[in-house]
Amino acid sequence: MYSPHVHFIPVVKKYNSNWEFKCPTAGSIGLMLQMIMPALCNPEKTLLTLEGGTTVDKSPPIYITQNVLEPLLSKLGINIECKLIKEGVHPIGKGVAQFTISSKGLKGANMSDRGDIIQIKVYSLCGIAYKEFAIAVCNKLRSAIGPLFPKVDIAINNATYGHPKCTLKYFAVILSSSNGFVLSAQFMDGKKEPMSTDVPISVIMKDVELYKMVPEICIDEFHSDQLLIYMVLAKAKSIMNIPRMSLHFETMIYLVRQFMPETIFKIDNSSGKYVQIIVDYPK
Repeated sequence: MYSPHVHFIPVVKKYNSNWEFKCPTAGSIGLMLQMIMPALCNPEKTLLTLEGGTTVDKSPPIYITQNVLEPLLSKLGINIECKLIKEGVHPIGKGVAQFTISSKGLKGANMSDRGDIIQIKVYSLCGIAYKEFAIAVCNKLRSAIGPLFPKVDIAINNATYGHPKCTLKYFAVILSSSNGFVLSAQFMDGKKEPMSTDVPISVIMKDVELYKMVPEICIDEFHSDQLLIYMVLAKAKSIMNIPRMSLHFETMIYLVRQFMPETIFKIDNSSGKYVQIIVDYPK
């Protein structure tokens, strides 16, 4: 006890390809996936079933996992398919999602050439009492985004959660590019108090306008730290352009340096508009 060191040598006689974990609260499925998935990147397909919160504040929603994380991980050699079985939001929880995960080997990726934005989706998931509010926000978002990307069709998907206790108001804009990159801009709130439609719109449009003004950005802030661990584990050179380094991202770099001090990080923010991260490994 009271030791700063832990030594663990796993002994696995047979690989288990079917795992199930249940959280009795609305604990985030997205965060559980982050913790578990690095250990499941094997050639053999793994079926992972998680129960908990599917859309939880300050956590990756399942919608974002399906539409953003999936295609980005494929660039690093990870195949993941996410299937939403049952929605479960805070504070109710009891949501279920299944993930099929496999990897024939992690690889480095050059994530510095975004290409053109070719598809935009506006999504909302709100409690049934906020249905009209959600429709109004999504329509205003489409009107605000349209002039920035006049040649791109903008699809809207409004979803509602019928539990009477649900006060969730979640909005996301997904921007897909010609080179297979996907960016997100999000807003989430669970308070009961009335809210102006301007509040979520201003938060989301700040990021959308940034993506328009700085086409070098390929990975959004929410996914930069999630991808970094796989860039490191690939032990190959990777490049990633991000809008800024969040505290999560800086923490991830610190942790990597504790466990894999040989990893080489090069950070270039000389443009003043975006940050380029280069991860490499000694030959």
